[in-house]
Amino acid sequence: MCADAANTSDATQNTEAAANQVAGGRIVYCKNYPSRVLDPVTGTFIAAEPHTFMASILSQTDPEQHPGDEDTKQYTSAINALTSAPDEGVLDTSRKAGTCELVEDDGGFVFQSGVTTDHLEIADVRAADWLNESIGARMKHDVKKPNTLSRRRMQVGVISDFLEENRKAEHLIEAWQVDGEALDTSVSRGQNKRKILIRGRLISHQNFVILATEFGTQAVVTSSAA
Repeated sequence: MCADAANTSDATQNTEAAANQVAGGRIVYCKNYPSRVLDPVTGTFIAAEPHTFMASILSQTDPEQHPGDEDTKQYTSAINALTSAPDEGVLDTSRKAGTCELVEDDGGFVFQSGVTTDHLEIADVRAADWLNESIGARMKHDVKKPNTLSRRRMQVGVISDFLEENRKAEHLIEAWQVDGEALDTSVSRGQNKRKILIRGRLISHQNFVILATEFGTQAVVTSSAA
């Protein structure tokens, strides 16, 4: 979502984002209208809303990709100019307010942050959704099947194999746990329910790269590349 007009004040937009917090990271509030966007049909420049570019990015990228990644510039290439050029103070406030602000960056345009209105990382929400949906699809065919011991063991194996495959590929998760017994009690089985506990630690993103450098004639170097 975004403000109804390009000239909406920054404070008002932050207030709107706060008023649209939904648990689970389901709302993304985008700021800074592109004032000049090349229309591929007419070849003329038009104004556009910022959330349309966020939608383009999220619909065409893998779940682990940060929506402000340098590589997303290909999805904002039609932008020629933005309504405003926010300084670092405004950008910091925007990020803390749970909004995603479009900014110019090295001749292209990217979203400075990638958070939802309830301050979750969009990439984390997408990754969790993808994992949940993928596991759910693998369990779908077991619904209404007999709740036998062999089937329960097979389910744990299928889920474990899937998660380990992704861990080894360094895709989305770096650690996982599957427990087919902790929640699966005689009571739940008596209710015709199968419960499986699944936990996974997602791979984080390098939102900030901090270089601690020291160059000088008196710098103490403990090791050096050949």
